[in-house]
Amino acid sequence: MGSTGTSITYNSRRMIRHRAETWLTDIWYERAKPPVWLRAFAWLHNAFRLIGLLGQPPRKTKTLQVPIIIVGNITVGGTGKTPLVISMANALAQAGWQVGIVMRGYKHSQIRQRPGLVSTDTDPKLCGDEALLISRSAGVPVWVGKDRSACVQQAMNSGAEVILCDDGLQNGKLERSYEICVIDGARGLGNEQLLPAGPLREPISRLDSVDQILIKGRGFSVTQAHARFELVPQCIFHPLTQTEQRLSQWADQEVIALCGIANPASFKMTLEGLGLRVSLVSLGDHHEYCEADFMGLEGAKAIVVTEKDWVKIERLALDGNQLKNIYVLKVSAEIDANALDRVLSHARSYQVNE
Repeated sequence: MGSTGTSITYNSRRMIRHRAETWLTDIWYERAKPPVWLRAFAWLHNAFRLIGLLGQPPRKTKTLQVPIIIVGNITVGGTGKTPLVISMANALAQAGWQVGIVMRGYKHSQIRQRPGLVSTDTDPKLCGDEALLISRSAGVPVWVGKDRSACVQQAMNSGAEVILCDDGLQNGKLERSYEICVIDGARGLGNEQLLPAGPLREPISRLDSVDQILIKGRGFSVTQAHARFELVPQCIFHPLTQTEQRLSQWADQEVIALCGIANPASFKMTLEGLGLRVSLVSLGDHHEYCEADFMGLEGAKAIVVTEKDWVKIERLALDGNQLKNIYVLKVSAEIDANALDRVLSHARSYQVNE
């Protein structure tokens, strides 16, 4: 009875959270008119921003020891930033630089104020799912902590010649030499209103001051100069057998897409684009998985998850019968060549201060 009661409570919380997220998504991206009280809070958000109560506006500087490249966004939610940072880190490392990555480590109260170095087996509760995925995929040092400026200093002390900051576009205390704003081409900027009436962290005019705008996918555009990148599926990985399967093998298969990401519809669309027949099970962004999430999913259908979800699922005590049906879609970010050249050029031309 106790176990059943716990399961009911858990599912109730998940349902309430899902309904709240769906309601906001409809307002932000489906052009439903925000209620008056949300617009009032958005007005206060802008007023506080203008008078400096939300912190000082970020400024680029040329007096840094090494180039510090911010990869962020002006909207809440996923934009494909994690695989983009991985691809940029790989390109910089292949060009000969010692790369360090800095991030806050999202949504975990256990994140330390002091910088922490992420290893490939760090508990995601201590560093965040994205930090662990980046550490494993990019193969460069990743530093996390609430004080990102301290993380930057630690990265430099450890020999980083170029630093990528995952997020932090709005952090006025975080020094930077170059700013990249990432936009999801499927969602764009939504209703173009500030939080909480819309998805914007800052006004659209912020795009005028960044060095580069990268839009994921096609369709949406902005008036400012911009380039594109794509998230390209590479294979489907079976963790239990440690095998990679060709995407063509999955055409017309019926699967469950299980994910705890900001834009679950994009994951479903990606799988459908590969020819799969998909039933979506959506959890909250940065969801902390537990065994209860897999109750009722033990049938014959394969369960496909994102790489970000897998780094948390793998730590659960799932048995072989459950694991045999779990697969991971691996993707990589393919960046417009000219856009990537601009980042490499910035690193090449940056004058290191003596």
